[in-house]
Amino acid sequence: MSLKYAALSSTRWTTASTVLRAAIQFLQIIILARILAPEDFGLMAMAGAATAVASILADLGLSSALMHFPRPNRQTLSAIYWLNLGLACFLAAVFALSASPIAQIYGNPELLPVLFWLSLVFPISAAGHLFRVLAEKDLKFRLLAQQEVVAVLAGFVIALILAFQDAGVYALVGSVLVTSATSTALAWILLSKGSRPTMTSSFANAKPFLAYGLHRVGDGLWNTLRMQADIFIAGVYATPAAVAIYATPREQCLRIANTLVNPVVTRVSLPVLARLQGDMNAVRTVYLKTLRMTASLNFPLYCLVALFPDELVAVLLGDQWEAAAPYFRLFAIWGLIRSTGNPSGSLLYAVGMARRAHIWNLLLLIGTMPPLWLAAQQGGLIALGWTMLALQTVIFVLAWRYLVRPACGARLVEYLASIAPPLISCGFSVTLTLAIIQFIPAQWELIVGAGVMAASYTVFSWWLNRIWLTTMVELIRPIWKTIR
Repeated sequence: MSLKYAALSSTRWTTASTVLRAAIQFLQIIILARILAPEDFGLMAMAGAATAVASILADLGLSSALMHFPRPNRQTLSAIYWLNLGLACFLAAVFALSASPIAQIYGNPELLPVLFWLSLVFPISAAGHLFRVLAEKDLKFRLLAQQEVVAVLAGFVIALILAFQDAGVYALVGSVLVTSATSTALAWILLSKGSRPTMTSSFANAKPFLAYGLHRVGDGLWNTLRMQADIFIAGVYATPAAVAIYATPREQCLRIANTLVNPVVTRVSLPVLARLQGDMNAVRTVYLKTLRMTASLNFPLYCLVALFPDELVAVLLGDQWEAAAPYFRLFAIWGLIRSTGNPSGSLLYAVGMARRAHIWNLLLLIGTMPPLWLAAQQGGLIALGWTMLALQTVIFVLAWRYLVRPACGARLVEYLASIAPPLISCGFSVTLTLAIIQFIPAQWELIVGAGVMAASYTVFSWWLNRIWLTTMVELIRPIWKTIR
């Protein structure tokens, strides 16, 4: 099987998995937002921020090291597995002991049991993590897709059961734990053949993976701290209900790129780029195509959210979340800009520049924390959101200079040319959509607007961004033939 064919097949399976998981998660938020109180989502947002930071330490960056280096022997894999699981158990204990101080910092004792239960996710996830990483490295995305969809569906079912039993925030906690446990169980069943750990391990051979992985840990830790900094700050200055109004639109906008779109492309491009890392021209070509693909998918979705925030709040969350609409528009613009940076992470890890990524995210954390803290202190959560947008705009420019160009040699004009066609197509589509919905009844604006946006974006893309459309046709054609 050629690399191109394997990549296309992997992309199809990743797309199927991503779409199904996103549909389940959107259905979950639509239902739970009408059953649970905003305070429950606020508590989960604050606890989730702490969990996200701690989870970066859970595998010592070994997953990125496994992607970068050739596949090691069974003894080295066993050593990596036991190191990962042991660290995750230690981390769970530390996190559980830290629950009380974290709750005190937020001034909210209700966080204590939430954090305690979430500490279990570290060893549960670590028990199957190695198998998932190796499956990605080997482009076994069909099995990964099956495992991921079933796991998310299991989490969805338990969330509904607990929500209807008036479990409050624990419906969200239970969903996370059951999703993780199901994923690990299926990883052992579907993905572990030939790589299950043995008691005979070669820890000495694992040292190069640890050395590389430590930079990945630093990179991920600083990046996650930066990405969760506004949630930490919001939790200090606002009530859980106010944090929910701020954090829920932010999470849903992040989900468009991080869950719905970018993993479809970047999860496949990472192992592909790793295989091509000795050929700078090939790496640059694949990276720029990846950037265009993700931008072509992300930009119209974010534009749609920015156009119809009130309607989306009514559909997704319900009347009690009306105050979240301005944040949906703000974070849609923020998310659009931020989505262009995701492919650069795959690029850096593939070519072995983990140290550069580490330093980059540390400097960003140092540079962004003071303005975010000052914004929340002086202007509240809305000022915090606008500061996030301003900082992301600056980061977009700096990312090319300090990440993309050193990693693959792409010039600024090539970097901008990759995102210009979808951006211009979106501009035309937004203008046309705004003109048409002026004559549409309010209750039909979202449906008609989405249809006009999709149709016009496709037409303008045929004119300005045909390479994206032809690639999409190439991906969809085998699926369409199978259905017929």
